[in-house]
Amino acid sequence: MQISYQQASYTCLRDVIIKMPRSATETQIEKKRAGELKRDGLILNLPSVIEAMENGEDKKYLPVKLKKGGEASGSSLVDTGELKLLAEYVDNLLNRAAEEILDGSIECSPYYKNDNDNACLYCEYHPVCTFDEASGDRRSFARKIKPSDVWEELKNPKFGTQNAE
Repeated sequence: MQISYQQASYTCLRDVIIKMPRSATETQIEKKRAGELKRDGLILNLPSVIEAMENGEDKKYLPVKLKKGGEASGSSLVDTGELKLLAEYVDNLLNRAAEEILDGSIECSPYYKNDNDNACLYCEYHPVCTFDEASGDRRSFARKIKPSDVWEELKNPKFGTQNAE
């Protein structure tokens, strides 16, 4: 039996454990659970792609809304040009990192959000790491930025692909 993408639909295979008061109703529990199962990330803004990921007008798992007429909206939607821009930026970033490594740069600057969310928690080299802020090593903090600002920065020669080489 052959299944076309129109018949298939995205089904979230993970489940979540949610904390709710004992007095919570089934409706409240289901609403909270649905919110926890909502996906995030980038989605190519093509109706065929969106429909292949999740059938129907009501998108329970995808971070998009369908307007009347079927037009999708949401900050996760990207076009092919934006994906190309992002791919070029990441490619240039990886090339720069490889060049720095080949040149002998082994600067310690691990990602750090807080004590419970940082790169050092998962690093297999932690026991032999020489990271020391007193010696000048710095943590890398990810800054919050609106999606629309990301695309503007990537287009800017100072931040984007033109300057990355």
